[in-house]
Amino acid sequence: MTHNSITKTLGVLAIALILLFVGVALPVSQAAPNLAPTPVANLVVAINAPTLVAFATGNGITATQAFASKQVGNATKADVQYVITQGTPANTATITIQYSNDNVNWVSGPALVSSNSTSTTDMTQVAVMGFYQRISMTLAATNTVTVTVIAAVR
Repeated sequence: MTHNSITKTLGVLAIALILLFVGVALPVSQAAPNLAPTPVANLVVAINAPTLVAFATGNGITATQAFASKQVGNATKADVQYVITQGTPANTATITIQYSNDNVNWVSGPALVSSNSTSTTDMTQVAVMGFYQRISMTLAATNTVTVTVIAAVR
């Protein structure tokens, strides 16, 4: 073999080795991954229909007392409406929401009305905590006060 042919052979071999190493260094192309599924919005609207709960229904009250409890454990809020009808003379009244998990030990929540001495009605929204809820009514005297307290709990 001549010097020229050896040089050509070495050149071709060098080029082949370079191409081999470049080919190894380059990443192997792969097919594109499958497309991710398109998320679909849940268009079903869950309607949590309220349940009407009567805490007191037209009761004539003459002394401080707590009313019977109601189970409201699945609810998160209550739209509480009260109607107070004062007699003559008026009897100052405060109505408070109370909460319990065991229906024995009670924790006072917000007052729906404080130091009321006139016939009135109002509505307010309160959080539902615990499994049981009731109202407690505090009176300053013994004159009759008629009270209705109902709640739409949801």
